Amino acid sequence: MALAEGAYRIINVNAKKALEVRNGEDKDGVNVQIWEDVGVDAQLWYVSDPDEDGNWLIANSMSCRVLSSIKDSRNVNNAVQKDPLDAKSSSINTQRWIITDTGSTFTYKGSSYPTYRINWANNTSIGLDVEYFGTANGSNVALYGIGSNPSPNQQWIFVPVGYIKDGGFYKISPVTVEGFVLAIANSSKDSGASCIIEKEDANKDSQVFFVEFDESTNAFYLAASHSGRYLDVWGGAAALPNHPYVKQYDHIKTVNADGGGTATNRLWFAVKVPNSGSYKGQGVVTRGDASYPVYEVRTVAGTNYDMSIYKGGKTSDKNIYVHPRLGTYGNAAQHYIFIPTEGNDINMHAPGALDKTSFTREGNGQIVVSGLSFQCNLYSKYQARYRVKTYTKADRSDNPSWSSWYNTKTGSKARSGWGDAGQSTFDAEPVDGVVSLPFEKSYTLNSTNAFSKDIEFQIRGFRDDYSVEGTDGTYCAHGPSTSTVVKLTQTPRTSTKSISVARSGSNLGIASSIENNPPIGISSIRARLIDSDGVAISEYVSSSSTSLSHPFDVMYRMPNDGETIGLDFSMITVDGNVVSDTASQVIHYSEITFNETVTYANDDSCRVFVEADAHNYDYCYVANNGVESTQLVRCRLQSTQNGRKTFTVLPSLNRDCDVYLIGSDNGTSWGVKKLTCRVDSHLFIWNWTYKSGDAAEDEFTSLIINTDNPPNQTRNYTTDLKFSTPSGRIHPVGFSMQNLTTDLSVSGVVVDDGADYTLSMPLPNHSSMDHIRDLIMLSGRGIHPSYRTPYGDYNTVGIESVNISKDSVGLSKAEVKQRAVKD
Repeated sequence: MALAEGAYRIINVNAKKALEVRNGEDKDGVNVQIWEDVGVDAQLWYVSDPDEDGNWLIANSMSCRVLSSIKDSRNVNNAVQKDPLDAKSSSINTQRWIITDTGSTFTYKGSSYPTYRINWANNTSIGLDVEYFGTANGSNVALYGIGSNPSPNQQWIFVPVGYIKDGGFYKISPVTVEGFVLAIANSSKDSGASCIIEKEDANKDSQVFFVEFDESTNAFYLAASHSGRYLDVWGGAAALPNHPYVKQYDHIKTVNADGGGTATNRLWFAVKVPNSGSYKGQGVVTRGDASYPVYEVRTVAGTNYDMSIYKGGKTSDKNIYVHPRLGTYGNAAQHYIFIPTEGNDINMHAPGALDKTSFTREGNGQIVVSGLSFQCNLYSKYQARYRVKTYTKADRSDNPSWSSWYNTKTGSKARSGWGDAGQSTFDAEPVDGVVSLPFEKSYTLNSTNAFSKDIEFQIRGFRDDYSVEGTDGTYCAHGPSTSTVVKLTQTPRTSTKSISVARSGSNLGIASSIENNPPIGISSIRARLIDSDGVAISEYVSSSSTSLSHPFDVMYRMPNDGETIGLDFSMITVDGNVVSDTASQVIHYSEITFNETVTYANDDSCRVFVEADAHNYDYCYVANNGVESTQLVRCRLQSTQNGRKTFTVLPSLNRDCDVYLIGSDNGTSWGVKKLTCRVDSHLFIWNWTYKSGDAAEDEFTSLIINTDNPPNQTRNYTTDLKFSTPSGRIHPVGFSMQNLTTDLSVSGVVVDDGADYTLSMPLPNHSSMDHIRDLIMLSGRGIHPSYRTPYGDYNTVGIESVNISKDSVGLSKAEVKQRAVKD
């Protein structure tokens, strides 16, 4: 039986082992031996008759080097692989072989094959021989005398190998035009539609071809996935000299009733282009992140004819035709890559997104991903694949690459993780519209392995149970895929690392930090301090790390020495997961002596003076107890003398208020002393002073509090006082004693019954000098702005007096006094 060109494993009859390149080495001159048939590339050979003269070329698929012979140190012609010689070389016969059927057969792995002897074209009296009748792995292959009746160690069978996989779907791309593929023109399903090149489109099934291997000829059919019709040499062998077009024809593999051709017109085989010699750099093409071997596609109708792009065209709609092979392996217009793919069915709907919450943790660092599901009501078969990205840095700054794609059911990497349809596709009947995904894996996340992982899943519906109209074959197709990324971060065991008083610049507060084990990357954290009953003692603060600062001006009170303080937090990991927890720690203060004294002002202002021993760092804060959401307020340092510091405290009225002295000699160890004071019965006098002609207006307020009974007001109305800085920070009224720039916010107006003035427009902006004039005018006519005190007191307020005067430097000054009597 004459041998057909194609891809084979070459098996020695005596040893039942495969011809291979030693150790799969990709080097010129490497020895050829026999080894157990394990199907590796080093055991795959492409057999062709490039000159159609019976002198065969046997090329190894792994290296693209050809079987050759050289004299070794024993002066024996030894079998090796060599770089292919130019076809015009005078030594070309050293790389050519005469393959002759012996007339016998041999059964191998349940199938019967004809046996052949392989003689050397350079000396036909010798040929391939396993030395010394060797049967062990690694037995050497050399050239010895071979007659017409070769011994078993000189007999070989050729087991066909469909290197272009039988049953596989491919996109066939010309190497000369990246981004283009073979297609059926206009996606036609009609017999006779032309094969062309066009831009790749993921949604066009007319660009996908199904390979059906024919073992009797070692060739294959290429069926258009959308129509089931085969690529055909239009007009058959007789038309070859006229360079016929390639078109699609019906599936019948015998002579057609309309005379359209015979089966051989539809049979092809791919010959791999070597990547060495004169073809170096042409045997492999990289597209995207993958490399593909390059093939010439020969027609069985005439083995010297290849598929070719019409006139080497590089634009859409150029026809594919059959042209005599140009060179041993054709030219660039006759070179193609086969990109594994699958039939597309754009009418199928995409499955729903994966439910990402169905995974569990088992112990420190272990995450078991299982029980995943997705919503879908329409399919009975699915394919799914996954890939993993592993981060070895807590902040995910290492930017790792994705792993290969793996099939979720079998773990196969075949066909980019989609796997073989027969084994890797899973049947699943939806239950209430939900389909379970066959996937369960455990991942270890810790500081020595991986801080976090991303797992991307892709799921798509799959069909292998429909027949294309007018065919007798079954073709596989898939619908669009849905991609979902599951981010894994080990939830740490959290605890407070520290809670203590800390100074940052001129600000003082409570510093806290969280310890997480194993450590994980944090993008942000939001936390507040709470007491042992869960009651908040501070507002929330945010940070981009596990260390936080709680300034005293966002705290409602100071923690007591020895008190258990909790940290109520929610942190967002760099994976996007939210980790919420509480952690606590006992806070302790250092032993620092204050020797404090407390005195009340005797000028009817109701100020409180706190005097204490001076340290390198001293602060005083007052808590206006009983007022909702009132934070600690820093008190003004009035004087430092004789080793003592005096602070002015302006407490809320009619309440017991806590005063905290905080001091440190080194700025790291802090002592805290808590005092209590109380001031009752009061009169407000609000003074707003402005200077005309000054480039930057100097606006401030001051507060005087009298302990005597204020006079009754002549008008019956109630307003609130509210003082805040331009940045919006609300201060107790007492803060204005520091003559800070303040901002009086007007929230509304109150109109007396007997008012003789109508407000025709909104009050002027409170930062303007006109605002003061309007306040004077409005109050005199019975219309009064509505204010609110920062500590919740409600008062009857009215204009007491207005004084316009010149100061010592001649600037105009207006002083407005208002009395406020507590209701």
